[in-house]
Amino acid sequence: MKTSFFLKPALLLVACLFLMNVQSCKDPLQGDIPRTLEPVISTTEWQQMNGLHGSVTCFAKSGNSLFTGMYIGGIFRSDNNGALWQAVNNSLKNTDLQSLIASGNTLFAGINGEGILRSTDNGATWQVMNSGLTSLSIYCLAASENTLFAGTVPSQTSAGGLFRSTDNGTTWQELTNGLTSKSIQSLTISENSLFAGTDKGLFRSIDYGMTWQAVNNGLTNAYIKSLTAVRGSILFAGRADGGGVFRSMDNGITWQAVNNGLRTPAPAIISLTANGNTVFAGTSDGVFRLNNNGNSWQVVGIRLANILVLSLAVKGNTLFAGTNGEGAFRIGIPQ
Repeated sequence: MKTSFFLKPALLLVACLFLMNVQSCKDPLQGDIPRTLEPVISTTEWQQMNGLHGSVTCFAKSGNSLFTGMYIGGIFRSDNNGALWQAVNNSLKNTDLQSLIASGNTLFAGINGEGILRSTDNGATWQVMNSGLTSLSIYCLAASENTLFAGTVPSQTSAGGLFRSTDNGTTWQELTNGLTSKSIQSLTISENSLFAGTDKGLFRSIDYGMTWQAVNNGLTNAYIKSLTAVRGSILFAGRADGGGVFRSMDNGITWQAVNNGLRTPAPAIISLTANGNTVFAGTSDGVFRLNNNGNSWQVVGIRLANILVLSLAVKGNTLFAGTNGEGAFRIGIPQ
């Protein structure tokens, strides 16, 4: 019997709609699975992402994939800009994720109580890399070419401190010269300088962490929870103790508060990220943006008001926000 390749109009419409909205993707861990194509992402309202429940503490981008870490949830990966997420927790004994970073094609995860894990296969498997680490409460990570930095905090079993690896995470060495705090809350790299935010203010190193100098002019007794570098010598620092956001135009030598548009007293600033000349701040009041090195913050979207935002990431034209207990959200960045 000869098969006809002509469909009736009604069946043709159904078939076209189906093909437009569903595609098959091959997952290295789960095989072929159906995947719904992502809808148009709103630029005015935050969309909650499926599959992420609880507190989302960090993000990392690697190639076409986006990774996120969760408090008591482990590591998740999305290959379609956040439309679908899958757990990639193979080899993880502890799922209290605090930090993620990609360095080249290698991923590093900082886990509270387990130390640092490394993946060279896009998160499919993880290997513990703790040689030389005397503190396993990893709160932040930074990378500069082949050099990695890990910030830790004091715990019941260790004193905390800052560590450096020059062999892709295989071994670690503690950095102490001039760094008077062992509670390392945030790290960022700007030009040839490394900055460490601590519970005793901000420190800068111009020799890859070998020596440190306090750079707190304008940051009196600040608890620096978040840092980001924009371009050139411009940096932003966020205080977790209600001091708001500070900006430096001279590579950290001096700082000035930039809190217009935020409530008074200023909210806690838990996360900062930059996209070109735009800075995004994750606060206890939601997400705000500062355009073109301006002086006044604007709220980003609706729906996240009064929600504590723990982490931020930009991938393409999409902004991602991880929250405290409410999962993760995304919103389109207006062009």
